Amino acid sequence: ESQLVLATPNLVLRLGNKANNKTITFFLSSDFERMQWIDSISSLKQKCNLPGANTINSLEVTAFIVAMQKGMKTEMGSYLMRNSNDESLLVGDLYMGVQGLEGLEQADDLYICVEVDSYGHYFRKATTKIICRSQTPLWNESFMLELEGSQNVRILLYEDKERPLLRAKHILKVAVYSACIREVERRGMLEVGCYRVSGSASDLAKLKKAFESGEYTALIYAYEAEQLLREVDIHSVTGILKTFLRE
Repeated sequence: ESQLVLATPNLVLRLGNKANNKTITFFLSSDFERMQWIDSISSLKQKCNLPGANTINSLEVTAFIVAMQKGMKTEMGSYLMRNSNDESLLVGDLYMGVQGLEGLEQADDLYICVEVDSYGHYFRKATTKIICRSQTPLWNESFMLELEGSQNVRILLYEDKERPLLRAKHILKVAVYSACIREVERRGMLEVGCYRVSGSASDLAKLKKAFESGEYTALIYAYEAEQLLREVDIHSVTGILKTFLRE
């Protein structure tokens, strides 16, 4: 029973058809395996050149899966096909150090994932930090990987394409924080309940509109918004700060 739990795939891969809004869901065991499926699907789409509006039945889905599996080496179910002559599976702790990487052609945002198999299925066990814009990334990280029914280790290099950038909305918030804190330090340090007491709803609406409608360049905010901060009650100043923090 425990082996069945360990072997249960839990990574989702969904294939959808926009023409008829139908979706087929696959459950896979590792990121590596999921990328193999995606690459195989892309390759088949280029070869077959099927129109997107085509509908498929269950037999065609089965044939599609078989065609993709021919080009994959996922080692699925290898534990079930073992015999008495095979080497014993490993159980225990594996200590691994990830140092660095050389020989890259261009600088990218990179990180490494380590996957270990357990009874024929691979699971992610460790992930390094992201090294930004480097051709020779250095991680110098150590991990302890738990082995249970293991034979193989995969070391996978990924490019991070989802790293958040500092966009205009974030720049706006930084400007609001700076302006409000300066105003609190100027005339609100001795005010009782400075951040506890609520400000005027009309003043808060005016401040929010002034900040969001101003033209911003880098961290320079609209002059009108700063002047309005000086005119309203200190509780309205802290109120607009709390509003932007909540957002």
